[in-house]
Amino acid sequence: MKKMSIYELIQNNKINWSCLKNKCPHNCCAKMDKNTNNLLSLFNFNNNFIPLVDDDGLILNKKIEKKNIIKLDGGGKYIKCDENGSCPFLSNSGKCSIYKYRGASCKSYPFFVDKYLGLCIDLKCPGVGKGWTSINKITDMIDNLKKVYIMHFEMGFKKLKKN
Repeated sequence: MKKMSIYELIQNNKINWSCLKNKCPHNCCAKMDKNTNNLLSLFNFNNNFIPLVDDDGLILNKKIEKKNIIKLDGGGKYIKCDENGSCPFLSNSGKCSIYKYRGASCKSYPFFVDKYLGLCIDLKCPGVGKGWTSINKITDMIDNLKKVYIMHFEMGFKKLKKN
């Protein structure tokens, strides 16, 4: 995946990206590419898990089957992907069956953080270059991204303290 800092797409407090919503030809989470370095694959260890922040786990446990939600020894709740690396909540039509209840990781796509470039956007997202969106309109997406990173930082810190 070609990486591009989000700052290369910003002009006048707008980003050259627009969510295509129902007209999007993609299903971003259809299958996690093991070679992709986007947010979902950055945080699903061995491409088997999609991380959930605490708020996500509470919502998801009430609204969907618990068999797909697991807790790892290191802490945190995750959605376990199937053998092919796909989210178990994709419907047969390829759309998210829990879209209303999806987690912070999913809500922040196509934005992710690269350890060298900082805030980035997945250039495979069809919304890149399809219209200018005010930076203020993506703050919720970025806030969700921060929640995921904070959760992983805290989990790592807890592990360090145990050792």
